[in-house]
Parts: sequence; C-alpha cells; structure tokens
Amino acid sequence: MGYSYILHGEEGRELFAYQWHPNSPSPVRTPHVHIGTALGLTDPVIPKLHMPTGRVSLEQVIRLAVELGAEPIRSDWEELLKKSEESFIQWRSWE
Repeated sequence: MGYSYILHGEEGRELFAYQWHPNSPSPVRTPHVHIGTALGLTDPVIPKLHMPTGRVSLEQVIRLAVELGAEPIRSDWEELLKKSEESFIQWRSWE
C-alpha cells in the first residue's frame, strides 16, 4: 500500500514527488511531497524535505500536470478523472 507520483519538467528534471510509503524502512511514513530541482530552488536541503500533505490521489496529480502544461490525450479527461476519483474517495482507507 502507498504511492509515489512524480512529475517531471520538460528537461526531465523532477518538479514534485508525492509519496506515501507506510511500510518502508523510512522514518517518514505519512503522505508528503518533495520539491524537485526543476523549480530552480538553490537550497540543497529543499529536495530532501518531506513536506506534509494529506493523502493525494493520482487524479489530483494528473490535474496538476495539466495545469503545468501537460496535454490531455482525451477531450473528456476531466469527466474521467472525476468518475475515477469518486471511487478513490469512497474506498480510501489509512490501514
């Protein structure tokens, strides 16, 4: 159980990495996001930070990708994401 959703910029560098790995050896087992180097932040600590988030759905990350300029491959993408996310909301759990 868990997830790792990573968005990359045009150059292939990481923008954001949304992660939740509750069963890993990492001491951080709650949902979080890493801010990638593609955003141009120069502090070397920033990409290593585990910035807390709530549980994030893949649909939310896809919407963010579109906001950032990704081109949807279907014209009905918003409707499909909404329907898919309804199942996520209905069946999500923290166990």
